[in-house]
Amino acid sequence: MSCKRIFSALFVACLFCFSVHAQEGSISGAVTNALSGVFIPGALVTCVRTGGGPIDSMLTDTGGSYGFDSLEVSGGSGVRYEVTASMDGFISDNQEVRLTAASPNETADFALGVRPILIPIQSPTTNAKPTFLWYLVAGATTYTIQIDTTNTFTNPLISTPVSDTTYTPLVDLPIALIYWRVSAVPNVYSEISSFVITDPNTPVLIPYSPDPTQERQPTLQWYSVAGASSYHILIDDNGDFSSVLISTPLADTVYTPLVDLPVGAIYWKVKSDLSAIYSLPDTFLILSDTMPLLYAFNGATINNRRPAFKWKPVTGATSYTINIDTNSAFTSPVISTPVGDTTYTPLVDLDIDTYFWRVSSNLSPSLFSMTDSLVIDTITPVIVPVSKHFNNLNLSIHPNPFINTTKIIYTLPKTADVTMAIFSMDGTLVRTLSAEKTAGQHVVVWDGRDNNGRHAGPGVYLLKLSAGKVFSRKLMLIR
Repeated sequence: MSCKRIFSALFVACLFCFSVHAQEGSISGAVTNALSGVFIPGALVTCVRTGGGPIDSMLTDTGGSYGFDSLEVSGGSGVRYEVTASMDGFISDNQEVRLTAASPNETADFALGVRPILIPIQSPTTNAKPTFLWYLVAGATTYTIQIDTTNTFTNPLISTPVSDTTYTPLVDLPIALIYWRVSAVPNVYSEISSFVITDPNTPVLIPYSPDPTQERQPTLQWYSVAGASSYHILIDDNGDFSSVLISTPLADTVYTPLVDLPVGAIYWKVKSDLSAIYSLPDTFLILSDTMPLLYAFNGATINNRRPAFKWKPVTGATSYTINIDTNSAFTSPVISTPVGDTTYTPLVDLDIDTYFWRVSSNLSPSLFSMTDSLVIDTITPVIVPVSKHFNNLNLSIHPNPFINTTKIIYTLPKTADVTMAIFSMDGTLVRTLSAEKTAGQHVVVWDGRDNNGRHAGPGVYLLKLSAGKVFSRKLMLIR
């Protein structure tokens, strides 16, 4: 019995498609590009018989147009199939597509929609008519863009067809958190992207750097607002500004506290005399001046089994303690020893493994530095030259702040050795993420969980992405 073809020729023209014969057990099949007819090498089609309906249907659309996190279609006599792509957005080399049939000996033809990849808009922005951009979908002749203040798009502010991969609104968008998405075929939408439009009378802050810092009286700066004659700054050690440490008017776009700020996370925001609305807050971490600052490996892979661990001196300290362990909790350190200098080299070879290390000074023996990590391997690591090609990976996080999950988006100009991890602001490793190493744009999802599968607590975290050089971004998890 054959399943009725479910996509028209016009629809298939911009999709990947394949035909398989379902049977009990597993078989290999072929995936081809419907536009060019070119076989995609290494793509695997697996058919599995099941006793009932679909195993999982994260996205079901009985109207005939399908996304492909997971999709369900109905064939003749109510036969139900499910297709799942193992990589969101693409069917490419070594990616798996799974067809599940309710009964054996069925034939079906499927096409999977290609979702456009969006180019994030800088956030925050004061531009109420920003230009929206996305990457071309092969074979697509038209797109639909939706823009709204909610991520459900039930009644979008804008929903319009576009013949190009760019769109600029004709009217101002509201001052708010803006969501947008694009489709190349009906109901097969891109991932949702978001950004914030701020009042042009509201200052845009210059994020404090370096972060973390040991400067207790840091100089804070922001961009001037046209026509503004004064500003007001709030500084707090709580993100809700419920216990403001400093609240003062200013005539300039720079401020340095006259008293030391406390150790820990610091939040600050500014408003101008033209508006009662404060800027989006910035946050940074102040470390105790008795806490050593490490010369970090940032998760690099090395083949030296006796690496030199180094850190900056602490004023007044006469000795240090270094902990090295294969567990980020340091429950049973491989090495825990006093050191009279600001460098330490193990006396014996370390095993091939991932290591975490931290240092404290004799001024505060229990106050350790932020944790750093490295990987020791006997294979000579791939060295990616730090060049202009890796000065900007278009690294962004959307949404940020986020409630449960967020997407980390980056673009590699060429294949590179990439590592990615999430740290708490005290330097503890929270989650190691799997990062794509091939050239092109990639999206990595963090589900807000640590390496043990537990929900991370709300707060500010630090993303570190290493690709020849280290890139870092702060992200805020709220629950």
